[in-house]
Amino acid sequence: MLAKQIRTALEQLRGKLEEVAAFTATQQELLDAEARVAELRAKLAKLGHADEPQPAVSVTAAAVTGKDIRYSNAVRDWARARGMKVAPNGRIADAIIAAYRAAH
Repeated sequence: MLAKQIRTALEQLRGKLEEVAAFTATQQELLDAEARVAELRAKLAKLGHADEPQPAVSVTAAAVTGKDIRYSNAVRDWARARGMKVAPNGRIADAIIAAYRAAH
């Protein structure tokens, strides 16, 4: 009985750890993207295009739309149906997204 409870708790902890890892990876990708945007803006400024319109909010502050969530859920459902391991939320692996796109 205790061993089963421990195994269940470990499985839950592993799931949470996967979620945290996916979230961390996503956050790093956003930071990398924002750094790249800053580099490109600096290059534009050097070329005399500094007056180009700037986005009102940063990438990290942008809201996720319902369409994005529906797409993510469709990808997750498709992957699970094919026996692929995918976290219940957070970032979906690029390989899974590529496979989904190739299939559709």
